[in-house]
Amino acid sequence: MLEYFTHISQSKLLLSAAVLSALLIARAILIKSVQRKYRNDIERKRRWSSGLKNLLNFITLLTLAAVWFDEIQSFAISIAAFVVAIVLATREYIQCILASLYQTGARQYRIGDWVEVNGCAGEVAYTDWITTTLYELNLKSSAYQYSGKTLVIPNNQFITHSFVNLNYMRRYVNHGFLLIQPEPIDPIEVRAFLLSKLTELCLPFKDTAERYRNMIERKLDIVIPGAKVKVNLATTELGHAQYSVQYFCPTEKAQIIEQKVTQAFFQFTQQQKQSATKDSPSPVE
Repeated sequence: MLEYFTHISQSKLLLSAAVLSALLIARAILIKSVQRKYRNDIERKRRWSSGLKNLLNFITLLTLAAVWFDEIQSFAISIAAFVVAIVLATREYIQCILASLYQTGARQYRIGDWVEVNGCAGEVAYTDWITTTLYELNLKSSAYQYSGKTLVIPNNQFITHSFVNLNYMRRYVNHGFLLIQPEPIDPIEVRAFLLSKLTELCLPFKDTAERYRNMIERKLDIVIPGAKVKVNLATTELGHAQYSVQYFCPTEKAQIIEQKVTQAFFQFTQQQKQSATKDSPSPVE
């Protein structure tokens, strides 16, 4: 088999040499003929000579390509297969690089921004062509604090999954939580107490929060609900009173205010329960 391929290669080499020799001889003869014919017309002689050279060069390439067609085809297929294999092996890296270029142009986020992608939230600590490093934030429990974990996310995740820029939450946040009252106490009175307590706790930063909210709304062209303190009253499936507390406050104070309101709520409901017990008539023996 090896001798067969060697014989074919040698034959094609000889054929190629013969074709090149014949074409070179033909070109030399034709050019000399043109030079004799247009001896006194320099412009036409140059034009014909240049045209003949280009035509014969083109014929030479076509002839050699026809002689070596099978080898050229095999080589092209090998190159194509190699390129496809490289692309398949590195497609994730290619996607990450393209995503990095898109992020640079679109300016989706910068170092220090709070972001959330594919359910993972954190502060952008470092970014390169392939990955983005986040300091994880604990947002599911509304703690707005660092968990101590470092997340390394491929850049293609930012264009293949949902992405949210949470940068405005670094300073102020629209926080909310629920309180449930199983005791049979007047819910209207409890709601008024919660609203009063919440207004008292949010009063020191009320003006600053209002300015920051207006700035965010102008920058993002959105309306942020909950700029004012709000307590909504509803009921659970068991018929218990449920209070939905919402307020716009500095991020670091969200949990502190929630704890103070919750503590005041239980203290107030306990006092109301004790007062109702004292005022109720004792049973007659």
